[in-house]
Amino acid sequence: IMADRYIAINETVSELPLELTFSVTSLMRWMLTEQMQQSLQQQAGLHGEATMDEMRRMFAETSPWLLAVTACVSMLHTIFDVLAFKNDISFWRNNKSMKGLSFRSMIINLFFQTVIFLYLADNDTSYMILVSSGVGLAIEAWKCKKAIKSISFVPREGSRIPSLQIVPADSYTLSPTKLYDEEAMRYLSHAMYPLVVGYSAYSLAYDTHKSWYSWVLGSTVN
Repeated sequence: IMADRYIAINETVSELPLELTFSVTSLMRWMLTEQMQQSLQQQAGLHGEATMDEMRRMFAETSPWLLAVTACVSMLHTIFDVLAFKNDISFWRNNKSMKGLSFRSMIINLFFQTVIFLYLADNDTSYMILVSSGVGLAIEAWKCKKAIKSISFVPREGSRIPSLQIVPADSYTLSPTKLYDEEAMRYLSHAMYPLVVGYSAYSLAYDTHKSWYSWVLGSTVN
């Protein structure tokens, strides 16, 4: 029973509507019902009663066909994610050169995946999507590890704060791809930075956020 169907009982209540329905059920169905009820109670302890109420409402009020289609779509989403991860890992495991590959886009993708993962975690997303995003983040970090030769902090003139220096692999540094990569990212930054700053200011002025942290994540993701 959903929480919004309960009737509060206090000294002002003189009569209560009561309807009892009896029926015979099989032992197997009773055991399945009890197992489902125990599972829902355990999930309510982990995720809260409101989440479980929505789940009960979904099972009680949603068409079984729609639930079946949703389950199939979720399963296909998981399968396609696994195949995409498998092909990505297979390519980078056998790849020996960064020639023709954009190093800067790999760094940006790692940043994007990190921000998206933190955004999903901050908004209490389902574990299926969160795990998929986490695996994608781990793969991006692994790819960058293969493409980076060294990471160090270099002192800057006139400042006590050192700058982070990322040196890509020699196969990238010595290839013409590096020149095209730098040019493409330079043009992209001219359009990207004003859009990010402008949207962040608009979101801060007109949208509602749980905290400054949520505003930063939401603005960056969008």
